[in-house]
Amino acid sequence: SSLYRHDAKFLIRDRYNKTLIVTVDGGKAVLPDYFHPLTLDWLKNALQTYRESVQFDGLFLDDNEPSTKSDGSTKGCSESNKFDNPVYTLKNVPTLQKKTVCPSARHYGDVPHYDVHNIWGWKSAAVTRTALLSNMLDTRSLLLSRSTYLGSGVHTGHFIKENAATWEDMAHSIVGMLNYNLYGIPLVGANICGHKSGLHADDQETEEELCVRWHQLATFYPLAKRFPSLDKKFSNESTTRMENAIKMRYKMLPTLYTLFYSAHTRGLPVVSPIFFDYLEEETALSVQTQFMLGPGIMVAPVLKPGVSQHEVYFPKDLWYDYLSPNNINDGNIEHGNSNQSVSNDEQTYYV
Repeated sequence: SSLYRHDAKFLIRDRYNKTLIVTVDGGKAVLPDYFHPLTLDWLKNALQTYRESVQFDGLFLDDNEPSTKSDGSTKGCSESNKFDNPVYTLKNVPTLQKKTVCPSARHYGDVPHYDVHNIWGWKSAAVTRTALLSNMLDTRSLLLSRSTYLGSGVHTGHFIKENAATWEDMAHSIVGMLNYNLYGIPLVGANICGHKSGLHADDQETEEELCVRWHQLATFYPLAKRFPSLDKKFSNESTTRMENAIKMRYKMLPTLYTLFYSAHTRGLPVVSPIFFDYLEEETALSVQTQFMLGPGIMVAPVLKPGVSQHEVYFPKDLWYDYLSPNNINDGNIEHGNSNQSVSNDEQTYYV
């Protein structure tokens, strides 16, 4: 790119103090050293130049673990260096440089990447946020990061990207969403309908019913985003149901806006586990398929195919079915687990 010189000082260097070159989806690339003080000025100018051509409103930092297609660099890594071949390694990968930069790569102050790898995503978001705000003083912007760390929520939201197009991963997205809210990163969501990432041998195209249910669940995600590669053709009936879920999402925006204000000013989660509001109920500790949106809405999504009823846990309180709306307690249902009818047209939730 003309935005930097190949030998720019703010680029990550290899152990010989040469610019580190890696392979990514688009070919060969170099990586900015977000710990270098010159990187911020370069990024401000780069974003300003780009915004003159494309009037973007926000940015998504993808593969900022950093993740690469090469192991270490285009030249590999040292076989004897103590950072590239440490005494203690991870069990799930053969080497620490698997699909990332060499641990012996150098950052500002001659700091090895080995020491900063876990916070590189956090630092990239912090610097990018500062650069983004300097170019968008007249409007609100959005920043999402795939890699995060403790404290990232001050600078960025998080996008759970590599969830497969399966019913199991749709259910897992709830746990991930709740965890990140408790980490202090409230703006979070998973790929609606799943992502055919190739990470799993059983990856498959999105099922129609799964995609409908996922849209209905994402109505209540803090961050609702569908992966752009989804080009599957759906029936008119399913398309209508997904459109209705999106319309419901728009109706929920005032509630979400208020919850994000509370998250910003008081550090409260936008979505939370059931036990967060019902600490006295021991059973609530094990509920992982339901969640609270704020203090007054309980979402109990359908997470299995072809069901007309599913089990819902009701904490000890007065609950109304939003779709009916029936007073659950007047139906002689005690607090605890209860089978509830589900609709194909909407997700189940209670207030």
